[in-house]
Amino acid sequence: MLATLRPCLIAGLFALATTMAPLAHAAAADLAGVWKGTMETQIGPTETTITVEPGAALAGKVQVATYEGRIEKGKVEGEKISFEVSIEPGTIAYAAPSRATR
Repeated sequence: MLATLRPCLIAGLFALATTMAPLAHAAAADLAGVWKGTMETQIGPTETTITVEPGAALAGKVQVATYEGRIEKGKVEGEKISFEVSIEPGTIAYAAPSRATR
């Protein structure tokens, strides 16, 4: 599974962003909570959970299938959200509008 997930990680988490619907101008504190979605990989849809911790900074963890990593380089700039997650198969980069609902 490791070799199969690696090529899809960056595009896959970005695809997760497209499964989230609109939310008005969000600050990191507004995003706190658990967000669930599906990431498309070469082996099919993979469940993904993003847990955003309350606070001024965008922090938390992401679980993709059985892999889990901490949110790194988290930013909320206007209507844009971005972060990276390092998990065993590689680094996932996430960048999308911050308009989302749980």
